[in-house]
Amino acid sequence: MKISKYAQASALWLDYQKALASYVFSKVKDQDASQEIMQEVLMKMYNACCSDKEIQKIEAWLFQIAHHAIVDYWGKQKKFTDDLPEASLEEENLVWRELAEYVEPLINLLPEKYARPLYLSDIEGIKQADIAEQLNLGLSAIKSRIQRAREMLQKEIQTCCRLETDACGTLIGISVKDSCAPLQEHRKKIE
Repeated sequence: MKISKYAQASALWLDYQKALASYVFSKVKDQDASQEIMQEVLMKMYNACCSDKEIQKIEAWLFQIAHHAIVDYWGKQKKFTDDLPEASLEEENLVWRELAEYVEPLINLLPEKYARPLYLSDIEGIKQADIAEQLNLGLSAIKSRIQRAREMLQKEIQTCCRLETDACGTLIGISVKDSCAPLQEHRKKIE
């Protein structure tokens, strides 16, 4: 995607500003510094309007800009030399557990012919050959449906969740988008 108009950049900023601000503040723990970093991210996004650069994944691109701005901030503060401190294993496990809570409700959004085999395989842990027998389908059909369902599930996760990753691609945070009614309902039920 090319950001070719300032109005387009403004709309994107409004979509991601809250998640970016949360991410930045979680790393610097200072409101003034967070606002400065957010200004840098905004300016870099607006500068993309003047370039002819193709951006494949806007969200990942914005979080990468924020990450680099945070690294620069800490470098200026001389608080560290290499990179941001790594999230502890316990924090990482919490993020993965939170994502896992959303998988089953998202599977339920898939068409039944894909959802059922995926649920039996990945949630129930049933062997694919047994699923094929249970659903009275061929093994190759079940394998194909499970693979297709995983792809569909990945798209649902991207549609409904903001996944925050560090520079190495490690998952460090997840938030449900306001536009995803099914997961918003699910969150209300579990809170």
